[in-house]
Amino acid sequence: MDICHEIKRHLDAQGHSEKWLAEQIGIDRSTLNRNLKKRSLDCDLLSDISNVLGVCFLQILADDEREKREKQTKAQ
Repeated sequence: MDICHEIKRHLDAQGHSEKWLAEQIGIDRSTLNRNLKKRSLDCDLLSDISNVLGVCFLQILADDEREKREKQTKAQ
């Protein structure tokens, strides 16, 4: 799962911009943008983003991993 894509999807759904999110978590927009281009994020940053957006991205990741394991188990 691309967690950065999920964050952007939730931002769009809530009508917020990356600039708004950066302001809410107290970092520069360019820093946020650079981080959102990565495949993974620092846990502290992910926690800050989760708190601001009201979405538990760690749970989304955990659920995705569980689903992947279940599919692998069924395929065997």
